[in-house]
Amino acid sequence: MKKALVLALFLSISAPAIAGCGATLGTIIATVLTVVQDAVLILDNIESFVNSTESIPAETKAKIDNVLKKCRVALAVANHAAASGQALNSKDVQAALKEFELAFTELMDLIGKYGVVMASDGNASGAPAALVIPRPRALDVVNELSTEQF
Repeated sequence: MKKALVLALFLSISAPAIAGCGATLGTIIATVLTVVQDAVLILDNIESFVNSTESIPAETKAKIDNVLKKCRVALAVANHAAASGQALNSKDVQAALKEFELAFTELMDLIGKYGVVMASDGNASGAPAALVIPRPRALDVVNELSTEQF
């Protein structure tokens, strides 16, 4: 339900912007919306894992929850900035995705010792992975967007 609500919100915000834009702007908006949705789904999986793992202390769970919120806020800002389609917002999209990158790195530092690994990073510890997540595409897109694209 939560995922459907987030997707519906993204689509309701972005549909008018995409419909009224040229192909290049529409493509960029679609890319940002896609990477945001991808990242939200990954965060949902991490959150479910954390909530169901009893070996994570309550204090650590609270820290993880705060970092998850930082990730989600950064993604919401990127989504809103891209959906507005205004030239001034390209830097906002880049800044928001950079904030997501920083928060996600912090998140992985917190949860890595509980067996969460990114598929692209492999499992350097050799211990069995409790949760393998894909690399969020937002981490790669942040450097691909340039101010000329908006």
